[in-house]
Amino acid sequence: LGSEEVQRHIELGVRGAPGQVPAAMVAIRHGVGELGYGFDENAGNYAVVVGVENYQSLPSAEFANRDAHAVKAHLRALGYPAPNIVMLTDAQATGTAIRSYVESWLPRNVKEDSKVFFYFSGHGAPDTESKQAYLVPWDGDSQFLTDTGYPVKRLYQKLNELKAKQVVVAMDSCFSGAGGHSVLAKGARPLMTRVDVGNSDDMGKVVVLAAAGAEE
Repeated sequence: LGSEEVQRHIELGVRGAPGQVPAAMVAIRHGVGELGYGFDENAGNYAVVVGVENYQSLPSAEFANRDAHAVKAHLRALGYPAPNIVMLTDAQATGTAIRSYVESWLPRNVKEDSKVFFYFSGHGAPDTESKQAYLVPWDGDSQFLTDTGYPVKRLYQKLNELKAKQVVVAMDSCFSGAGGHSVLAKGARPLMTRVDVGNSDDMGKVVVLAAAGAEE
C-alpha cells in the first residue's frame, strides 16, 4: 500500500477515468501520513474498511491492521469525509458488525450519486463442500464458515443492490486454504482446484480488486 501502482488502481476504480492519473499521484510517499495528494471532500462518498490481524481463535493475518489504516488515509485524501468511513479492526470486525455496516448502514446513507468503497484485509476461507469463498471476521470459525463467515457472493449482492453510481471492492485475502491470508477447516485438504469467488453476473456494477485468483 502506498505505492504508485496500487494507488493508480484505486484511483482509476474510484474516479472512473481510465488512462488518466493526476500528476499529483506520483508524489505519493510510502506510509500512512505522507500521501502528497488530496481531493475535495464529497459528502456522498462512503466506505467500509476492515482489517483483521489478531483473530479471536485463528492465526494472525500479518499487517492487516496497518493495511486498513493506510487505506483509510488514502480514502480521506481521495475526498471521503471522515464520518463516512467506518473502520473495523480486530475485535471490532465481528461478523455482526461487518454485516450491519454493509447491509444496513450503507443502504441507509448511500445516494444515487455516491461512490462506495469496501476494503477487507484478513483471512479468506473456502467452504470445502460448496466451494464458496468466505471472508473471515474476527470471530469467524473455519469449522463453521456458513454460520460465522461472510460469503463473498453475498457481499457482492448487497453492494450491487446499493443505489450508488459506483462501488469498488478491494480484498487482500486468499481463498485457497493454504497459508498467508487464508485458513481452512481442520482436516480439510488445502489448495482446492477451484473456489467460487463470484463472476461478472454476481458483481454487477461492482468493480473488484483482488489479491489473488480463485486458483491461488
